Amino acid sequence: MDNNENKINLSGLQISPMIWRDAINASTDLTHEFSKLLLPNSYFKKWLEAGEIEHESLNISFEEPIIVATKDEFTRAIRNDYFYKVGFIDKHKTKHVKTAMEELTSLPTYKEEHKLFYIYKVKDLDHFVSLYFQHWLIFNTYFYWVRWQLYLDFIIKKSEKTIGGLYEYKWAMALGRIEGCTHAFETVDQYKQFRDKLDRMTESSKFVENEFIRIRDSKDEKRKSREILKKV
Repeated sequence: MDNNENKINLSGLQISPMIWRDAINASTDLTHEFSKLLLPNSYFKKWLEAGEIEHESLNISFEEPIIVATKDEFTRAIRNDYFYKVGFIDKHKTKHVKTAMEELTSLPTYKEEHKLFYIYKVKDLDHFVSLYFQHWLIFNTYFYWVRWQLYLDFIIKKSEKTIGGLYEYKWAMALGRIEGCTHAFETVDQYKQFRDKLDRMTESSKFVENEFIRIRDSKDEKRKSREILKKV
């Protein structure tokens, strides 16, 4: 929790759970349709529900402290204690994975010198993105601003380019819907901060839509060509 939660943006509460759910569901559904063409063997919704990400540390941040905050503030904001599973590889190249650290360290083959790796569920990480964005909207603190992007960026950067791009595209669309509720922002500065981030996300994930259109049009051209040949 952010210790600076000394005031609440009551306007942010006007984005009801129904509005938020509808924005997320609509963006997820459209992104899923895109994925059918871009990732024929790995649909987006399946990945969002059951996907996992492996990482060598509990530190999931790829960023450096920004100038508007002290290093201590940044360190507190990026602290992550969550993981789904933890594991190590023993000297026989056997992988051992458990859901709790205590279970792992109690294994006879575990040694303190073993390098650990962590597994994260995409579904859980996605929940944190949603949770901390809503906290930022209501409390408008640096802690929550960094926090929701921590999990968002981790998913994008640790995933294969296309699936990561689809994920960013999903959130760009969802937040684009939220933007229509401009009355929900506490100040002009808060809205501008949000708008700048949304612009960067939209630009970064634009390749997803462009690639979808390219493949779709290519398939349409091939279909038309086959139809013409049938008539010859």
